[in-house]
Amino acid sequence: MAKNSITIKSYVDNREEFVANAAITPGHLVEIMSTGKLRAHATAAGNAAKRIALEDDMQGNGVDTAYSAGNVVQTKTFLPGEKFLGILKDGETATIGSLLESAGNGELQVVVTDYGSNIGPVYPNNIVGIAREALDLSGSSGEEPTRRLVVEVI
Repeated sequence: MAKNSITIKSYVDNREEFVANAAITPGHLVEIMSTGKLRAHATAAGNAAKRIALEDDMQGNGVDTAYSAGNVVQTKTFLPGEKFLGILKDGETATIGSLLESAGNGELQVVVTDYGSNIGPVYPNNIVGIAREALDLSGSSGEEPTRRLVVEVI
C-alpha cells in the first residue's frame, strides 16, 4: 500500500526548514552542517538526531519528489513513539523489530551488533528506531521498489 506522507504518527509538529546542500529525498535521515545547510546523514552507524526530510506538501509535492541543492527542505525531528516512512538501504533485510541506524547516505540499515575484533568508535545515539514492518531487499529482490518502510523512533 502506497503511503502519501513521511509522517505516519506524530505527537508534536516541530517542523523546521533548512537549505539543502545537495539532493535530498523525503524520508532521508538528515543532519545540519557547520554551514547551517542540510545534507543526508553522512556517518554510517554514527550518532544521529532523528531529523527526517519531509515531503514538500506546501508546494504540492509528494514523498517521491526529491529536493535539489539550494531548495528549502521541510524537516521534522521525531520523538520516541512517533513513526515515519524511512528508506531502507538496498541489499538490506529488515524484519519487524529490527533496530535501524544510519547507512551514511540518508538511508537506514539494520544495526549489526557483532563487530568482532574490529571495534571502531562507539556511538551511543546511533539507533534511529525499529522497523514496524518487514522489507526484504536482499539480492536486489525489488520487493518494494521505493525501499520505504515504517520506522518507530525509540
